[in-house]
Amino acid sequence: MNKTLFKTIFCILLFSSSISVQAQWPQWRGEDRNGHCQETNLLKSWSEAGPKLVWAIDSLGDGFSSTIAVNKTLYTMGKIDSIEILSALDFNGKALWQTIVGRAKKGNSWPQSRCTPTFDNNKIYTITVNGDVACVDAKTGKINWQTSYVDFGSIGFDLENFGITESPLIVDDKLILSPSGNKTTVIALDKVTGNTIWQSESLGDSTSFTSPVLISAKGKKAVFASSYKHDFLVDCQNGKILWEETHNSCMVPQVIDNKIYLTGGYHHYGKMLQWNDIYKEPELVWTDSIKANELGGSILYKDMLIVSGNSKGVFCLDSKTGKTLSSINSMNSCNFMVADGLLYCYESKGNRVGLLKANGNDLETVGSFRTSAGKGPTIAHLSIANGLLLVRRGTVLMAYDIKKS
Repeated sequence: MNKTLFKTIFCILLFSSSISVQAQWPQWRGEDRNGHCQETNLLKSWSEAGPKLVWAIDSLGDGFSSTIAVNKTLYTMGKIDSIEILSALDFNGKALWQTIVGRAKKGNSWPQSRCTPTFDNNKIYTITVNGDVACVDAKTGKINWQTSYVDFGSIGFDLENFGITESPLIVDDKLILSPSGNKTTVIALDKVTGNTIWQSESLGDSTSFTSPVLISAKGKKAVFASSYKHDFLVDCQNGKILWEETHNSCMVPQVIDNKIYLTGGYHHYGKMLQWNDIYKEPELVWTDSIKANELGGSILYKDMLIVSGNSKGVFCLDSKTGKTLSSINSMNSCNFMVADGLLYCYESKGNRVGLLKANGNDLETVGSFRTSAGKGPTIAHLSIANGLLLVRRGTVLMAYDIKKS
């Protein structure tokens, strides 16, 4: 090989190794619903002022919905007056289209949109606070089909004050939803037509604040979901409830292989459960000593489970034993995501975003800033797309540049 050709190949390899991976973020908490983003070449620390705000848009309606990113397009939901809308934006914050997907909640008590839309095969799936379900063409915004939780006898948890809080799950050809009520608890719809494939039995319960997640043991798939009083597993093929128990107040279940970590609520400790492919009684792997998780849930980071303990701070647990390894009180009441080896936190009560890194069993803060726009609670989960950190607060979506130069 001559020297000129060798240098050319070397330069190409060097250049390609520096290009960031731009990962898809097709649903709530990312591709696997675990909060892990595969994007790379991101800043390892922030200045005191935080990363640069590239753009902010204030025409999406009010909501706690986070943002998904697929095929160079962003999607999110919001409430405007008496309707909920689905918005599509490009990466520069320019609106591409907006579509009405259902009725908004009336009254002043938590009226905002909650659903993070789900993308699958050029379709977007949404649920409103009132339980209106829509399948929307991702390119045009045209509605393909609609249905409602009311059709399945749903009993929304204190609908007048709270409403439906769920992001839909796609499993193979099925759209998995958990309307809960006297007729059924979980349903599977054909994702193309909206026709019912199966309905589970009813647990005689109302809805909760948890979105369903997929678990797999030896290749056999099941869906974990929660109603107001129960946690349960449902067979993906036929809707049979395989296991259920009075629940652990699990807002954000964390799946790790064939195990699920359930955060404790105000009155419960968290616990790790493990199933075999029979999906009957699970093995209790461990319990932790964290009590008071409210919204943010947990995330797996560097073999540690990072848990939001509300005003108690953020806890680092050994994922194998549940033992508390360390804690910090500089961030409180957070939701989490992991990208490029770092931990991102968004406080629900302080409109502050934090960047942390692991230092052994401890967490070290390497950047933080307060959002510069929007108002109201800050409980929408974070997203990253094309080197942009997407932060939602109320009616405003903000994009911060976190790419390395």
